[in-house]
Formats: sequence, C-alpha cells, structure tokens
Amino acid sequence: MSETEARDAEFAINQLKELADNLQTACFVLSEAFDAVQEKKIDLMGFVGINRMTMSWIVLSLFKVDELWRKYGRLAKSSKEGMKAVLKESRERGVPEFRNKVVAHLLDQDTKDPVEPERLQTMMVAIWRNDVQQFARWLANPDPAHVDTVVRTLMSFRAEILMRHPSTRIYI
Repeated sequence: MSETEARDAEFAINQLKELADNLQTACFVLSEAFDAVQEKKIDLMGFVGINRMTMSWIVLSLFKVDELWRKYGRLAKSSKEGMKAVLKESRERGVPEFRNKVVAHLLDQDTKDPVEPERLQTMMVAIWRNDVQQFARWLANPDPAHVDTVVRTLMSFRAEILMRHPSTRIYI
C-alpha cells in the first residue's frame, strides 16, 4: 500500500464516521423538534428555525458525502452500489441545488435575487418528498432491519476501507 493510499484511507475512514454522526444527530434533532411541536413545547415557528438549521447541516453533509465519494470511492468495491444509490437519491431529491442556491449563498446564483423564504420552504419540502419523518428514516432509520439508510451505507463503506487498511489511525 502506498503512503498516499494509506493517507487517503485514514482521511476517508474518519470523515465517513463524522458524516454519519452528523446525519444521525441531525435526524435526532429533527425528531425531537417534531415531537416538541406535537406536544406543544415549541411553536411552529420554533420548529421552522430548528428545521432550517438542521436541513442546512444535513444538506452540507450529503454534499460532502458526494465529494468524498468522488475522491475516495476507489477505496471501495463492495460498497459501490450502495453509495451510488445514496448519491443518486440525494441528487434526485435536489440536495445539490438546495446547497448551491440556499445553504451556501444569500442570493440565488443564477438570478442574483434573494432566496425568498417560500422558495426555501418549497425546496426543503421537495427534498423531504413531503414527509420529513420518512426523509429522516431514509437518512438514519433506528430499526436495524433497514440496512439501506444513508448512515448504514456510509458505515459499510467505512468498514470496507478499514478491512482493507486495518492499521489505519482512527481519530473519530
């Protein structure tokens, strides 16, 4: 194994863990916020703020997953199909557009106009496919029977790299 491959494996292993943790934490926050609205512990506007913050973090994390795969996907063989499915689903949900037009910029980069709150909400709902709870389950379903979640796919990719590079330094 070359020094470059070892360094790449170390980075990918640790980033995959961080990204999986980010997504799990974001799903937890979404779930707690949703429950808090149902229990009338926070109002709808409180949920909107938490939701926007959480969705921004989810979208950035999913965008990083895409970036990581493009650079380090060569470190995996058996995880390839699952990772490609996650990336395809992420693109179909509009994650790159949401990141490029809402999360990373104040103005729409195509029109140079401000992104109106209604547009932001419409784009979020499209990413969820009208069901925020189902979206969270796609990301990180706590039921172990659901092996095709984003988090489990990331952890499978990580495990495969660890198996191929067992002496890799794990710092996350």
